[in-house]
Amino acid sequence: MSWKTAKLGEISTVSSSKRIFARQYTNKGVPFYRQKEIIDKKNKVELTDILYISQETYDEIKAKFGAPKKGDLLITAVGVTLGIPYVVDDETFYFKDGNLIWLRDFDESADSKFVYYWITSETGKKAMWSRTIGSAQPALTIDTIKQFEIPYPPIEK
Repeated sequence: MSWKTAKLGEISTVSSSKRIFARQYTNKGVPFYRQKEIIDKKNKVELTDILYISQETYDEIKAKFGAPKKGDLLITAVGVTLGIPYVVDDETFYFKDGNLIWLRDFDESADSKFVYYWITSETGKKAMWSRTIGSAQPALTIDTIKQFEIPYPPIEK
């Protein structure tokens, strides 16, 4: 059985979120996660100091641009904690642009959990760090993530 190789931008849509401004934060509503919260969720740490946006803002953004859904993959993209992946569960939230890269709409031959495990492998980590930009504040770009070539097995495996 042979594995295929594809660029992440060929097997998924790679993007970020719609920009949310501080003036749009509310005291309650839909959770608005930054890189910190995504790392905590991945590590199963209780979230504290959560920001929120209104349900109305969320609904408007979701209708125009989409929102994370179960099976999507978020990857931290800035600083010493870049390259940490999180597979979205059955949950409602929105997230900060620029700090997180969003992989969604995986084609039928690919699986976000497999990509998650590739990213957390030594090969994946080295690939991420070898393609960062910036020296004081390393970062990954959407275009860089789109170009990552990863091997993957047939979906039934």
